[in-house]
Amino acid sequence: MKIEKLIDRGYPKLILCFNGWSAPLALFRQLAVPADADYWVVYDYRDSQFDTDLSAYAEVQVYAWSLGVWVASQVLPTLPHVRITKSVAINGTPSPLSATEGIPEVAFRATLHHLTLEGIRLFNQRICASPENIAQYEAYTPRPLAEVADELRFLYKQIKGTKVPTDFPWSQAYVSSPAIGDAIFPVANQLRAWKSQQVPVQFLQAPHCPFFQYPNLFAL
Repeated sequence: MKIEKLIDRGYPKLILCFNGWSAPLALFRQLAVPADADYWVVYDYRDSQFDTDLSAYAEVQVYAWSLGVWVASQVLPTLPHVRITKSVAINGTPSPLSATEGIPEVAFRATLHHLTLEGIRLFNQRICASPENIAQYEAYTPRPLAEVADELRFLYKQIKGTKVPTDFPWSQAYVSSPAIGDAIFPVANQLRAWKSQQVPVQFLQAPHCPFFQYPNLFAL
């Protein structure tokens, strides 16, 4: 995996974001970041190596979106001396390949079987939901098709090989409201997953990709 250090000024606090599958980094560049924090985005999950030392930070706040929730759940418990003070999951769960607590496998495999430009376009429409959101999302330069296709294949293989979720302690989950829905991670499955882990949930008035409605997400 890769880390884009969007702000790297040696502040004592780090906001560490785990991107979802295939999303462009520009999606995170438009978010409002506190003035006293470094800001890094983890993305491109074609391998599972996170080799960056976070021990210098007095405080690390974690925000993970979509399949990034699973990646963060796997990676963060393996890192030594990381002082995590906040961990927020956004429209994802630690069990992403699940008929009851994640994405049903038939839906996951359907995306795997349509890794074409048209398939990605349809996926983007599902995560954005509205024409306004889609227009903003498609204005960003997309990641290369071959890259995101390899990324999803790798994630699927890794998730299938991981039978039991880690016990990483999420402090808060944000889930699309039932009225709006989530076309990727069914809302009912997310609620079931977080209830089983006793993680508090707040609803977002936004689809799977909530960042256009919540550019001040880090202030919530």
